[in-house]
Amino acid sequence: ETLMHTFFANARIDVSYERNGETIAVAREWFSVPVDAIDQAVELLQAGTITNYTYDSTSQAISLRS
Repeated sequence: ETLMHTFFANARIDVSYERNGETIAVAREWFSVPVDAIDQAVELLQAGTITNYTYDSTSQAISLRS
């Protein structure tokens, strides 16, 4: 789980819930990532090769690290 969070960290959505000016909750596990990229990342994780790849949130694509 931590590896997937790290992999998609640049696609994390910063969301917090406030009431009366006080932060009640902060969501740190929400990401804006296409399902296809998640599926691909799971395959890379299962293969043990995910650390050889990076996720680009701008292009929404996974690519081999250079």
